[in-house]
Amino acid sequence: MQRFPDYVENYIEFLVGKGRKRSTLKQYSSDLEKFFDWMNDFKGAIDLNTLRSLSSQDLEAYVDHLLNMKLSDATFRRLISVLNRFLKYLDINTGAILDKPKERPLRGYDRDTCKKGS
Repeated sequence: MQRFPDYVENYIEFLVGKGRKRSTLKQYSSDLEKFFDWMNDFKGAIDLNTLRSLSSQDLEAYVDHLLNMKLSDATFRRLISVLNRFLKYLDINTGAILDKPKERPLRGYDRDTCKKGS
């Protein structure tokens, strides 16, 4: 990905204003880049309107994508947490998919089978 859209750059600037460390900003940028690479592949665009139009099912597809990458639980939780904070900043309702307990990677998901449980 060449450059973030303005709305992502604004979020990074917001984090700078909150006093986040350079290393934190670098990690957030990397984590968001992973999401936007997926979003571009999945939806064909990364503009704000496309982001706002993502459904709960779309976000579940991103979670499935992460689960299939066989990431460590810590990395998985960090990626979801960074995305959740970003969407909250934009006042985008993420639904229950990103509302997870800390002791589990994601409510309702089985990391071994990569499927949503009942």
